[in-house]
Amino acid sequence: MWWGGAKGIVIDIPLMIDAAFAAGSAMIAFGAVLGKATPTQMLWLTTIMIPIYAVRSLSRLNCIGPRSGSPLS
Repeated sequence: MWWGGAKGIVIDIPLMIDAAFAAGSAMIAFGAVLGKATPTQMLWLTTIMIPIYAVRSLSRLNCIGPRSGSPLS
């Protein structure tokens, strides 16, 4: 984060886990269009999907909040 007094981008384990989930969501989308899309279209798909994943993830955490325990609780 470049604001708030931080001197650079902080890369930690939760960020790496979130990046793995973002890459996984893009790979799932690749599987849906694998034989039909060109490599350029795949690049655009990734370029569009990763920021959308980040916005959805942040909005989910800000609106709902993190949960602990069983998903049924």
